[in-house]
Amino acid sequence: GVFGPTADLQQQMASQYITMFVLPNSATLHGSYWFNTIGRTSGDSNSGSFVTAEDFQKALWWYNGAIDAGVFAMPPLMSESSLLSHGSVAAAMLRGIFGGTPNAGRAATHRIGNVSAVPRILYVCGSEDSAILCNRPYATEGTPRFISPGSTYTYLEVQCGHSVLACSASAETAKVVAAVIRNIEGS
Repeated sequence: GVFGPTADLQQQMASQYITMFVLPNSATLHGSYWFNTIGRTSGDSNSGSFVTAEDFQKALWWYNGAIDAGVFAMPPLMSESSLLSHGSVAAAMLRGIFGGTPNAGRAATHRIGNVSAVPRILYVCGSEDSAILCNRPYATEGTPRFISPGSTYTYLEVQCGHSVLACSASAETAKVVAAVIRNIEGS
């Protein structure tokens, strides 16, 4: 995860964007950086995009709401030099643009607990996702601990980025679709 004594440093560095998404008017800061890099186009033709930075801002408010509600931990805000010293050049570059005072982050205050009402859980991980490092031990070993006995948990890793239903290789997307169907049908 991103917070606490067992936090994954690589995930904390990959999650620095969150500390920038929650800034006031984050979609229009620094020449509408976030809108122009990921809001206007998601990078693939199968995912959505936004017409204006103001429209994209509404999507970014999801992060503010989830963190303010306590269901999402806030990663520590890491300094540019700390990110560079750990080899995270891209995050350091973003920190140089967006600034911020380093802090320890904060824990989620409203823990979900064990998943018991869902009989079948499917966790699809895009191994090439640069934001959610879902094939690291915190996710692959930690997530199953929250699944109650009697539920079936399936982990599927595909060679894909963040949009697991829009992988660059159609065969990888087909694996995801097949797994979703199997999960729904209970087979």
